[in-house]
Amino acid sequence: MNKLNFIDRCVNGTVKDPIKEMGREVIEWMQRRTDDKRTYREFLGMTPAEYKKWYSRSDSLAEIIKARQLDVKVQEVLNFATRSIGA
Repeated sequence: MNKLNFIDRCVNGTVKDPIKEMGREVIEWMQRRTDDKRTYREFLGMTPAEYKKWYSRSDSLAEIIKARQLDVKVQEVLNFATRSIGA
């Protein structure tokens, strides 16, 4: 069975509270590290750019999910949000 990763589940609406669920993902990843050689970024399903953005600004998770839903780069969503706030 091929389980969807965290980001894919957020995008398709399976995850109702991404922040809360992220904590569960940390625990699951830590428990599986001996058998699963993926990095935390890979386990979550983030691209390197998404992970870098989330790591430097943890409140960007909603923008990462929105960017995936819109099939655009996360920076485009962040730029749009910044312009909307400044308008």
